[in-house]
Parts: sequence; C-alpha cells; structure tokens
Amino acid sequence: MSLETYRKKRHFAKTPEPSGDDRPVDKIAPLVMETALSGGSSPEGRLYVIQKHAARRLHYDLRLELDGVLLSWAVPKGPSLNPDDKRLAARVEDHPLEYGSFEGTIPKGEYGAGAVELWDRGTWEPQGDAHRALAEGELKFALHGAKLKGGWVLVRMNTRSAQEGREEWLLIKHWDEYSVEGDGEVILAGQGRSVASGRSIEEITSEAGSSVWHGDQSPQAQTEVRPGEEFGLDPSRLKGARKSHELPRFLQPELATLVAEAPEGDEWLHEIKFDGYRALARLEKGTVQLLSRNQKDWTNPYQALAEDLKKLPVEGALLDGEVVVQMPDGTTSFQELQNVLGGSRRGNLLYHIFDLLFLEGYDLTRVPIEERKALLRRLLSRVGQDTRLRYTDDLRGNGAVFYERACSFGLEGMVSKKRGSPYRPGVRGSEWLKTKCFHRQEFVIGGYTDPAGTRLGFGALLLGAYEHDRLRYVGKVGTGFSDGLLKELAKRLRALEIAAPPFEEDPGRTPRGAHWVRPELVAEVAFAEWTREGIIRHPSFKGLREDKTAGEVTPEGAKLTGKVQAANTSQPNLDRERRGKKQPGSEGSVTKESAALAKRQRPRGGRGGPAAGADRPTVEETVQGVKLTHPDRVFWSTANVTKRDLVDYYVLVADRMLPYVLHRPVSMVRCPQGVAGVAPEFHQKQAGPCFFHKHAGPDFPGPFERIEVLESQGTDTYLTISSLGSLVALAQMGVLEIHIWGSRSPDIEHPDMIVFDLDPDPSVDWKRVVEGARLVRALLRGLGLESFVKTTGGKGLHVVAPIRPHEEWEAIRRFSKAIAEAVVECAPSRYTATMSKTKRQGKTFIDYVRNTRTATSIAPYSTRARERATVSVPLRWGELSGHVRPDSYTMKNVATRLRHLKGDPWEGYLDLQRSQAITGAMKAELGLG
Repeated sequence: MSLETYRKKRHFAKTPEPSGDDRPVDKIAPLVMETALSGGSSPEGRLYVIQKHAARRLHYDLRLELDGVLLSWAVPKGPSLNPDDKRLAARVEDHPLEYGSFEGTIPKGEYGAGAVELWDRGTWEPQGDAHRALAEGELKFALHGAKLKGGWVLVRMNTRSAQEGREEWLLIKHWDEYSVEGDGEVILAGQGRSVASGRSIEEITSEAGSSVWHGDQSPQAQTEVRPGEEFGLDPSRLKGARKSHELPRFLQPELATLVAEAPEGDEWLHEIKFDGYRALARLEKGTVQLLSRNQKDWTNPYQALAEDLKKLPVEGALLDGEVVVQMPDGTTSFQELQNVLGGSRRGNLLYHIFDLLFLEGYDLTRVPIEERKALLRRLLSRVGQDTRLRYTDDLRGNGAVFYERACSFGLEGMVSKKRGSPYRPGVRGSEWLKTKCFHRQEFVIGGYTDPAGTRLGFGALLLGAYEHDRLRYVGKVGTGFSDGLLKELAKRLRALEIAAPPFEEDPGRTPRGAHWVRPELVAEVAFAEWTREGIIRHPSFKGLREDKTAGEVTPEGAKLTGKVQAANTSQPNLDRERRGKKQPGSEGSVTKESAALAKRQRPRGGRGGPAAGADRPTVEETVQGVKLTHPDRVFWSTANVTKRDLVDYYVLVADRMLPYVLHRPVSMVRCPQGVAGVAPEFHQKQAGPCFFHKHAGPDFPGPFERIEVLESQGTDTYLTISSLGSLVALAQMGVLEIHIWGSRSPDIEHPDMIVFDLDPDPSVDWKRVVEGARLVRALLRGLGLESFVKTTGGKGLHVVAPIRPHEEWEAIRRFSKAIAEAVVECAPSRYTATMSKTKRQGKTFIDYVRNTRTATSIAPYSTRARERATVSVPLRWGELSGHVRPDSYTMKNVATRLRHLKGDPWEGYLDLQRSQAITGAMKAELGLG
C-alpha cells in the first residue's frame, strides 16, 4: 500500500492528523526522538506504535514502520499477553511515519472521528525478511515497547481476503518471559494511560481539539517541566548566572568535536544537526543584529528573522543557533541559503535556536546547558508558533538510536552536549560532540580545471586543507554545480588567479594544465570516504562557505577514532598555530603523515642496520607536539630498534590502532633503558630494566586524558589515550607494552568487549592453540556473538568479542567464565580454565580473567617488551590456517603486512560494538541466573 489511500480518506484542513506529504526538519524532529524515547532495543530502530482509538467502536491500532510508512492493523479487542488468545487484526491503509507521534481528537464528520491515545510505543524487530514474511502471510517479530515486549506473530487468515482487498490477520503472543497464562487482557485494564501524555482516552475525549502531536515539538518537550520554568523568564535564579553590566558585542561560538559514533549515557543531550550557517542573534533595546561565526553582520539578508526576533519580550539577549532555508518539500538547502545571502532570492528562512548566552543583564555562559535551554524554550514560547524562530529540542540519552533515526531521514547528523556543562566561547572540546551521517566538510579552493565539451565556466575545483601550515591537496570536485553557479564562480576564480600552485610542493596528483588561485574561497563538499592516500572519493559540491576563512580549514577526521579526538576544553581553537595541527586519527591522513615524517625527519642513508641509530641526531625532536629526548636510544638491542623507530611505527599504525584503544584506561610496561632478550615477568614493584606502571601521576608528560578510578585502596589516576600524540608520548617515556581495559571512559563500569587469552603450556602444539581459538569462536557464535582474533606477540592468541556496554564487570566475568568452562568441557584433556600452573601442564589455559575490573589485555598493534620487538596484530580467521604464529609479526615487518592488506582484518568490529549484546537467552543457555 501507499499513502494515497490514507490521504484520500482525510480532509487535512479539518483534521489535526498529519498528511505525510512533506518532511520538514521540524516535523522530522519528533520522529527522530520517538524511537530513541522507546529505549532503542531494536538494532534496526524501526518505530512501533499502538494507538487506542475511540472511534465508532473502541479498538487498538497496531502500527509497524517499514519502507518509510507505518503498516497498520486494527485490532478490535486489543492485544493479549496469553498465547492461547488469537486476536483478529484487520489490515488497514498505511499511515505516514508522523502518525507515530499523533494523539488527540479527530473531529466529528471526519474519517475515524474520535479520540486517539498513544497507548504504547517503542521499536520492533522482524525475525527474518519482513517483506517475504508479509508476502507469505506470517510475520514474526519482537516488540521493545513501554508496555508490550517479547515475541509476537501476525498470521494472515486466508489469501482470498487479501485478493479482495480485505486482509484479515491474527495477532498472537509467543510463549516467552513476557507472556502470561489466564487473563491476557490484564495489560489493557492495568495500563490504560498514554505513554506520551499520561492521559486516559476519556480525558482526551473531554479535551476535544487538543493534541500532543505538533510539527515542531516532541511529546517529551511538551509534557516535561524542566529546571527554570517555574520562575518564568527570571535568569537571576539560575545556578551560575552572573550579573553583567554590558551585553557583549560578540562571543566566539562554542564548537563541536567530530566523533565517529554517538556518545551513550544519560549525561548527554542530543540535538539534530542542521544544514545551514551558524548565527548569533544580539537583541538590545529593540534592535537586532545577526552575526556569523566570523563576526560578519548578516542582519540585512536575514531581515525576516530579525523582524521575528524583535517580537521576543526582552530588552537584552544573546542567542546562538543555525539559520537554514527550508524548501517546499521540507528539506533544507545550503545552496539556497547562499542565494539568500547573495541577495538573489528570498527563501523560507528559519532560525533554529539552541542556546541562550545572555538575558536581561545576566551572563548565562556558566549556567548548566539544560537550564539555559529550559529558559530559552520558555522565552521562545512567548511568541507562539507563527514565526520563523524554532526551538531546538533535545533528547536525553539513547544516542545511538537517535543517530540512526536522524540518518534514516537523510539529516546531516546530530550534536550531543553534556548535561551540566557551561558554554565555552571559542572552544572545540569534549562537551559538544557532532556525529555526521555522511562525510561532509569544508575545503580550500586552490585551483580549477578548464571545462570540457559544452560545460560552462570551469571543469572541476581543486581542493586542499591545511596541515602544519601547508595546504595539502585532497582532490577535486566537478559535480553539484548549476549552469548559473558555474558562470558566477568562474568569474570569482579568474579574479584570484596566481602563477604557482598554492598546494605543498610536489603534490603529485593535481591535474596537468590546471589554473591556480589564491587560497581564499572555502567550499562545502559532501563525499563518500577518504582514501588511504588522503584523497576524497565521489565528492559533490554543496556551496561556498561565506562564514569561514580559508585559514580555519583543516582535515576533519573521526571515522576511525571511535570517540572524541584530542578534545581541548580550556583553550580557544582559533589561532593560526592550532589551525595547522592535524586532528590525530583523521581518516586517510595518518598514512600521509607517516610519509611526511619519514621524509622530513629521517636521515639519508636508509633504515635499519648498525649505522641507523648512529646516523640519527641526539638533539631533541618534536613529533605531534611531544619532545623526544635521545631518539637514538636503542630499545630492543637484538633487533637494533630505537626510540625513533618506535615513534615511526606508531605513526604508521595509528589509523588502525586508535579505534581500539582510544579513551580506555591503560597500564604500561616501561623499559626506559630498553630490553635485551626476553623480558622478565613484570611486577609493579620489581626493580630492573622494565617495570609495570598503572597509575600515572601529574608529572607523566604528554597529551593524555586522565580519569579517576575507585579501587580497593581508594581513588587513583589512570591515563587514557586520546590521540596519536598520546602514543608518541608513551614511546618517549619508554613504554614498550600498552595494556588496555575492556571499557572506555567515561563509562568504565560497563565493558564493551570480552577477551579470551589462549595461553598454551610450552609443550602444546600450535595447531591445538588454533583449535582452541576456533572452539571459543564457535561457542560464541552458537550464542549469537561474533568474535575476532589477534596474535599476542607472545605465545598465544586473543579471541575478542565486541559488545554493547550495558552489562557490569561482574556479569561479564561470570559470562566469560561460563564460556571458558564450556570450552574445557568439550576437551578437558586439552584445555583448562584454572590459573594453577600445575593444572596447566600440557594444556592451553583459557584465560577469562582478562574480563575482570582493573584487569587488562595487550592492545592491538602494541609492541611487546620481548626479543625481536614483536607486535600484537589483528588477523582474519582464515589466516590461522597459514604460517602465522603468535610472534610472527614485529615492528620491522608490520609495514609490509599493511601494504598488502586488502581492508581491515577486523572489519565490522566497531559496528558490532554498537549492536551486539549479551541477552537473557544467552545467559540462560549457559546456566547463568
């Protein structure tokens, strides 16, 4: 079915129901939040709703999202939790997704007249192919709602009714932990109120004409009373508000740091990321100024917004938000926004406001964000809905589901802000994070090519980004231009032409016969991905950035980092020096970085051999902001590997290593004078060339994040790796082994991986170790968990299963112990789960204790303080059938491996870390309570 039938039955000038014929961002916003509000248990994040409908006859409407609409069934008696009850469910017309937020009264005389209550909502998860199941007439699915959970099935009663357009189905509950014997309708009587507003169907009927559904607010926003609302618009009572005698002329906006995945936890507020221009609105005694992030006055082209801002009942205020142009189909257009700025068009301007910095003589920048936003929402409500001003709603928690939902509607992404945080002008830190649905960022235009065929103006723009004060070529873009734009932009480019290329020397990949221009214009470009050489693939031009200068443009990378990148929460990110510093972990640029370092800092005469260390200078060097002292110091004497070699190695592997180690508490094996031969067993208090180091004091140098961890003896400090600079600093301090926790900061109490260390007795044949690793994998797979394998750089293997961080440490320890004991049960003569060395003779120890709080495992790509400078290397499972051994890879041959690898051996690991979870069924199968 399509929405055509739905629309034919309704007069939208009379009914408050949504038409579904457009999807403006302010109508999409509540839908993004609806699914996340449910808790997001479904990996797919498909919306599920049951609406109690007091039409001619009271019934319940079951709706399941599929292919952009809500499949709908009318269930006259409502759902039953007793599997013996088979409820008739008549298939009705598909409804628009917006209907999933609808609650209110349909007027008399209209189709379906009567009150509608949002009785339940959540997400649903099909068991198998939903399209095939619908066609065959048996749709099995799981519900993750506020009221209904567990397994269900819809069974079509006969094919004739479907052929005649009358599909009659049966809705049946599966037997599981959520089913009941006896009265299955107890759920209907016991939980009769709306999950959105808390109203009963009778209360909604008595309030005819009211509705929870609105185009620009989520149900949460309309029903929840937030801090600050009880005292109206008085800012003086907000914690952190400071009296200010003067409204500032301008504040540098706080900026968000790009991250690869949405942060989880209730301490985060999530907002939709808009596709427009950042703008601060300054209101003082009836006058309004709209200023760009680089202080350009854009009040005149934004005059329509300025007129609406004058309606706000304030004498003085400073607002922060995003200006967009909304198109007739509800989408936003960055190019049309530029046309508005250029004066050529007057589009449908909207101002999405998300922060309030000053109000009526009070500086609010130190007020917690949730209280600033509560006051902002109160302020904007004073002018009603008939303006171009929009309050930017937010959702607390459920970041991953919010992100998936935003991307499913084609939005640019999301912005996450930490609850309790102040407003930090000019800072790009760790308290505001942005997660993009696709690659899109700014690049400097450094040249252009001639047009071919009938094309006008120019062929393609040549793009670059600054790294270390050098403009690096990143590729060209030739799509996304209209004929008018080609001609207009060609005029501007010709006026900027110069003789020499502005890119760094010998870029190598720029087209021949190109025209060079002064690097002044900034282009916004969408693209598919970065190549390993640091070139963008499949780019498309989106518009010029008139609000940014070329000097601000650096490669923005996060897709390989997993979390925040080198976040700085204390210093503004505005000066020229920081402009030139690459964000560590930037996708596709670390390999380029390693080449540049090698070319710039390695002496002539090649690498390796006895002379390599002697050729290197003993003076201090600086790499990634870290001073290297004695770079020629030999760390591994048998392999003749120096500190400088170790730094080069980490630069080489950083883009592969960082996703697995960022923000995890680390313990270290330090060997400041290096190692000779095989390292001893380490102990924290052991004297000698190497020692184990857990707690780093404030004098431990380097760009680290530090976290306080509660231990048995009190609170102590751990380091966490935040960037490539952290790895360089560890090398400087003689750290030859990096051991990581199985959890990440800030949520260190919930592990996101399970590690099994297969530690063989010296007499055990290697084939038996491989056999054990595969057995662990098979047992995990049997439970529904995928796993990955890596060498340890020592004598065994690690099997690692990524999981969503929901279980606490003790639950993970018990779970992993049960797996290890199951392996032993399969072959007790070959494996043991006991640490006792006397019981490990001739066997492989399945070490599950790595999954205990404060325990660690060797990090992927970490070196080992062992002979030959071995490395722990991720493998594909198929590689275990070859000649690989746990100590096969060293610092000297990993580069060769990386050159020949096609893709990441652990491809899909990070995705599984967001979706793969331990379930009650898995625990039950292992005999865990």
